Amino acid sequence: MLERGIEGILFRSRWLMAPFYIGLVIALLVLLFKFGHELLHFIMHAMEATESDTILGILTLV
Repeated sequence: MLERGIEGILFRSRWLMAPFYIGLVIALLVLLFKFGHELLHFIMHAMEATESDTILGILTLV
């Protein structure tokens, strides 16, 4: 009886994590946008960049 009650509470409480998952998805989308922006900037300026600028640009993407 007690075991079933605890199991039921744990099973229903999974919905408490849903807002965190939604927030993480939104944060990943923002991170993807920023990565794309930095990658585009890196590609546009790759030809006139020095070797050290290229290395720093690659490290910026990481």
